[in-house]
Amino acid sequence: MSDKNLNRKGITPVIAIVLLLMMTVAAAGLAYEFIMDMSAKQTEAIGEQVGAQSDKMRTNLQILQVQNGTGNNLTFMIKNVGSLAVGKIVAGDLNVKVNGRVISPTTVSGDCTAKSLEVKSTCDLVIEEDSMDLPAVGETKTFEFVLGNGYVLAYGCNRASSSDDFC
Repeated sequence: MSDKNLNRKGITPVIAIVLLLMMTVAAAGLAYEFIMDMSAKQTEAIGEQVGAQSDKMRTNLQILQVQNGTGNNLTFMIKNVGSLAVGKIVAGDLNVKVNGRVISPTTVSGDCTAKSLEVKSTCDLVIEEDSMDLPAVGETKTFEFVLGNGYVLAYGCNRASSSDDFC
């Protein structure tokens, strides 16, 4: 064998090692970038969920009274007793249940649908539907509203006498 062939054989392993090292560094860099990107997305999603849950915990609405309206509607007086202002109630995002049965209101109106509800303020929500009426004396009706943000507002209504147009 000649000296020329021996010198060439020594370079090939060095080039192979350099190429393997470069591929390893490139793969490690890609893996690092992928993991950091996924971690940032997860952190952002968790932050959004914590913020939404915190807002939900600070939201506290109460129905103070239900009053019989004209026709087939009831007016619900709602007060914000939480520590966070609540946006206006959007009719399309509102689910209504009466005694556990889902109803589809004909109209949803009142100043609760026109303005946000600041802390310690009240508004009226008027729900019109064919079966919307106060319970008979001695009976209880449960009204439940599920707002667009997932907040559930419930009220058990019973009348003391037949002359009462509220509960």
